[in-house]
Amino acid sequence: MRILHVSSKCGHGGVETVLATLAREQISCGIEAEIFFFQDCGGAEHYRDICPITFAEQMSLTELLLRKQFDLIHCVAGSIHLVDFAVRRSCYGGPVIVTCHGVFHGSGKAVVTTAVSHSTARRIKSLASGSIRVIYNGVDTNIFYPLADEGNEKPIVAWVGRAIDPDKDFCGLVAVANSGRISNFQFIVIDGSPEDSHIDQWLPAGTAVFSRVPWRQMADFYRRVRASRGFLLSTSRTEACPMNVLEAQACGCPVIVPNLGGLPEVVQHKETGYVYDKSGGVEAVAEAVQWLYNEADYAAVSSKASEWLKEHFSARRMCQDYNDLYVEVLANHHMSRAHRLARPACKMLMCGLKAARGMSSYLKGRKKHG
Repeated sequence: MRILHVSSKCGHGGVETVLATLAREQISCGIEAEIFFFQDCGGAEHYRDICPITFAEQMSLTELLLRKQFDLIHCVAGSIHLVDFAVRRSCYGGPVIVTCHGVFHGSGKAVVTTAVSHSTARRIKSLASGSIRVIYNGVDTNIFYPLADEGNEKPIVAWVGRAIDPDKDFCGLVAVANSGRISNFQFIVIDGSPEDSHIDQWLPAGTAVFSRVPWRQMADFYRRVRASRGFLLSTSRTEACPMNVLEAQACGCPVIVPNLGGLPEVVQHKETGYVYDKSGGVEAVAEAVQWLYNEADYAAVSSKASEWLKEHFSARRMCQDYNDLYVEVLANHHMSRAHRLARPACKMLMCGLKAARGMSSYLKGRKKHG
């Protein structure tokens, strides 16, 4: 099976991490996977030694589809209309699947729409054509796994995201960090913005800010947070199935997240972390921190987080779910194509039979009157 994944941008976000993880798993299962990006935002490191990638500046999607044969195109929702255009121009005859990670403007010509959480599926239901399958994102647990070692660092509050993205609500982190309600912690920010955003000026002195950390290095970072007995904090206004929350839990790092989007689906409240009321602001986050350090057993939460992630959100499970869908879609596509080809053939056969009957009647008539 040969699959072409298509996405709009190749940067340092969660979608790029999902694609890299999925491609790695698919190739390990014997599937030929490639990825096409319309824009290069400096994230090619994600795919080093994993699979071939092509950027639009090197070759158009239309040309790629003309040069190579793919059994199926699997695209991220933000690129579906560009994919539809290339499919028409190249006369590509295979099926297209679209996955919504957040932004969604319709299914286009896709035969199946998938969403990465039930919350996302409900949100896009009126815009999608046909039913929506839910397939959660997955984490490579051979890379993201816990270590029991504990260090001597002050507990870390980790914030991971694109500071320039309003949906990540960096201002929410600024409010928490400067409130004084969470003391005796060190704040570390991993900023995935495409350009340096100079956000350190808004944060307390001593806050460490790192920009565009390669995906492969994030496992060590989350293990460092866990070793410090720290946690990952999300202040997002909306999320579908965020990779930072999944990866942190895989490394045994407790998470504190708002009760929005798909977050309650991937975090077990007061089991693998704490799901707080976003409208409660700083006080709600402070209450979550109070629970983690004064009411809960930190080690038990850490252990539960890694177990929960490995059982429900592994890369192997994600890969198997998509592969099963591919097989189903391709089988239906081949049956449909055979049906479309058979109908003209049947019509030609019927016309031929009618012509034969007509000729037979004509010859009989001539013989009778001859």
